[in-house]
Order: sequence, then structure tokens, then C-alpha cells
Amino acid sequence: MNTSTTVSKGCTPQLFPDERPGLDWPLERLKDFAKSQHQEILADEEALAVKYWRLGAALNLLRNNFNRGQWQQLLATLGIDKTRASRARAIARTFANETELAGLTVRQAYERRCRSRVSQPTASANSSEAISKLRRLLDRITKVANEFSEFEAIAEPHPLLPALDASIAELERLRDSLQTQ
Repeated sequence: MNTSTTVSKGCTPQLFPDERPGLDWPLERLKDFAKSQHQEILADEEALAVKYWRLGAALNLLRNNFNRGQWQQLLATLGIDKTRASRARAIARTFANETELAGLTVRQAYERRCRSRVSQPTASANSSEAISKLRRLLDRITKVANEFSEFEAIAEPHPLLPALDASIAELERLRDSLQTQ
């Protein structure tokens, strides 16, 4: 086969149109082939970033019409993975139009997204560390509460009652924020 043949596919030259690398290929040919395949992948990924933006723009318009449960069901009905939907929506929010994606892969576009700074970890932060911390906190609270069962016998209000009430209020706030996500 002629390895210098170019096949028109967009703007990217195809040095090895239908070939597969083989053990009989010289080292330089393998390097050229690998480089050419990598360039094709990058070109395809750049085109894919625009498709992600378009998908995200449509999903962002749809999202306001559905609550969380309905949204998950809609994505399932459409056959769109929720991670892909989330990534596409983030790209569409980050870039005003698809022309701003020129030369960017999906990964590069996604990495440029605006991330909100969250002061306290929440379940929506997609952080297994935050969820683990919350589980440890709840386990500790349960353990400590079980150790103080002798307080049940005290008839008068304890001086720590206001601090306990404040802690309970914080836990209720955390529970409420988890319920709304």
C-alpha cells in the first residue's frame, strides 16, 4: 500500500486510510501512524465539543421545566447519561456560543467551566469525601448520644441545652439542604 496517499476527511490528511499497524512495520512508520491517529482523534474531539455545547444548550432550556425526579426520568427516556448531560450543560453555560469552542476538546471546554465555590460540603458537590465526613459525623453523634443516657433522669434544664439546640438546628439545616438536592 502507498502510505503517502491522502484521503480527504475534513481538513486532516489521512496518511494511513484503512491500514492497521503490524509487527512488520518499521519503527518510524509506527511513530507516524500513531501521530496521525492522535491528530485525527483531536480533530474529532474538537468537533465533538460543539456537539456537547449544542446538547447542553438544549438541556439547559429543558431543565427548568422538570423537577429532579422528572429530569432524571427524561434523561433516561432520551437515553442520555446523566454525567454526559451534566458535562454538556456545564459547557453550554460556560461558553456563550459554539464558536468560542474553536480548537477545544470536550475535556478542555469542560475544564474551563465556572465552578461555584461551596463553603460547606453538600451531597450535590459530588464529593465522596464530603459524604464520608457526614457519615462519620452522624456515627459519632449516635455513639456520644448513647453514652449520655444518664441525662434522661435529670429533671432540671442543663446549661448545655442551648448549645445542643444550636447543634440540632445545624443538623436540621444540613438535612434540609440534602433533601432539596
